[in-house]
Amino acid sequence: YRSRSVFKLIEIDQKFHFLSKSRSILDLGSAPGSWSQVASKKIKNGKILSVDIKEILPINNVVFLKGDFNPIIF
Repeated sequence: YRSRSVFKLIEIDQKFHFLSKSRSILDLGSAPGSWSQVASKKIKNGKILSVDIKEILPINNVVFLKGDFNPIIF
């Protein structure tokens, strides 16, 4: 995996089974992409959108948008 934080996500999913029930996932602040990496293995017929200002390596079944998702506040 791309980061160690993914093991916490796996642990939470084993308890609540939210990834297998999901049709769509939005991963904000996704770099380096480990959470999207796990979601892509669990969600076969859904959509995964990953957004970050840093580039990530491609992941099967994941659409990546490079950009800032924070709103501009005046």
